[in-house]
Amino acid sequence: MPPTFFHASSLTKRLLLLLLLLALGCAACSRTSPHQPRYGEAMGEVGRRFELAGRAAAANRFELAAFEVDEMGEVFSQLPRAEPPKEGDAKVLPPMVEGFQKAELPELARAAKDKDGRAFGDAFARAAAACNACHVASGHGFIDIPTKPGKPVPDVDPAPSG
Repeated sequence: MPPTFFHASSLTKRLLLLLLLLALGCAACSRTSPHQPRYGEAMGEVGRRFELAGRAAAANRFELAAFEVDEMGEVFSQLPRAEPPKEGDAKVLPPMVEGFQKAELPELARAAKDKDGRAFGDAFARAAAACNACHVASGHGFIDIPTKPGKPVPDVDPAPSG
């Protein structure tokens, strides 16, 4: 008959108990301290989704564009809890994020829902201008967002010389 827990040595019981407590402690830690996103991570995701929304709209795939705009909204809703960037001026971010959420995201969503390519292009250009203004104000002006749907985000085309 195989040994059971009650027949195991005292040392074995202690080791099993220690492993159980350690596992429970790790599980509790992961639930009580969720990952705090960093601004850079969140903005990277916003940029990727902004590019995809623009590419989708340029291809008349407005359902996908609407989905990506909605996902951008979810990322923006997490920004108040995000760790602010260490470089630049982080105090300008909250009002600019709020303005983007109230103005640019609804316009993009409405144009995608209406399947209106011209309105989407106009809303996209205004959203990109708002992104670029925020980047400049926060000390990240080198991150340039293209104003035309379908271009890569960020814009990495050669800068004008001079």
